Amino acid sequence: MSVNPTDSSSQLIISNNEGVPDSPGKTADNKQVTSTEATRQIPAAPGEKSTPTTSLAERKIDLGSDIATADDFMASIKEMKYFASIQDLIDECEKFSTNGIQNGASGLNPATLASASLTSAFNSINYASGERMEAYDFNGNYCVNTTPAEGATTHGAKVHLENAFDQIKEMQKQENKLSEFSSVDIALSMVLPKKRSMLRPHIEAVFSIQENKLKQ
Repeated sequence: MSVNPTDSSSQLIISNNEGVPDSPGKTADNKQVTSTEATRQIPAAPGEKSTPTTSLAERKIDLGSDIATADDFMASIKEMKYFASIQDLIDECEKFSTNGIQNGASGLNPATLASASLTSAFNSINYASGERMEAYDFNGNYCVNTTPAEGATTHGAKVHLENAFDQIKEMQKQENKLSEFSSVDIALSMVLPKKRSMLRPHIEAVFSIQENKLKQ
């Protein structure tokens, strides 16, 4: 079946209220139409009482409201640059950097020890938090349930963070420029970005306690 595009009498635009016929290419009164001339409506979803009155072609979609802009990422970008600047400062200090260790500096420098303690703290929180821990005596009798609450600072993590705090304070003594930053920010700069969100509240809590101890 063919449609003569120059024959206006053979074309028909179906109104919004008229259904598309079951027979392809023909209306109920046997007039020929092309599929592009029929305004198809989205069928009503099950349970809906009415059919949408606006065709897909007539709908306007405001894409701008769903697309993230550069401003949405500025805060996180600034934070990453800030932590990177602290890490660069640490790396520039030969006694803390990998190059310094290769050139004879001690591998047990405070930066290396602090980094190791922070990693250990993360592992303790990530793997032990929420896991059931029960203590038993020598004879195998139940003593106490020591399971930490979900997200709590485990005992092991607390010890590691206290060690990290002490090492960072030592770093600030050896490199005066590091005193311009808080011990919390220095610690966060020494861990991978993906670990910061988990470690931040634990670092802040433990470091706050340690700072208060120094003031007493």
